Amino acid sequence: MLWHNVSQIFEVDGSLRDILVRETSVSDWDKLISLSFELGDVSYQSDGEDAVLPTSATKLLVSK
Repeated sequence: MLWHNVSQIFEVDGSLRDILVRETSVSDWDKLISLSFELGDVSYQSDGEDAVLPTSATKLLVSK
């Protein structure tokens, strides 16, 4: 998948996107969480409330 083929899907229009990522592992999600911390300006909510992003996908899944 190339960004120029899908970028229009992410144009800001005031709505939120539901994005499904199939065939991923906990390790894949750990990599995304690590990247989120590296980027620095990431917000996270749990049950509609602002929360601290867990440091691993396992912690995220256990918290549910």
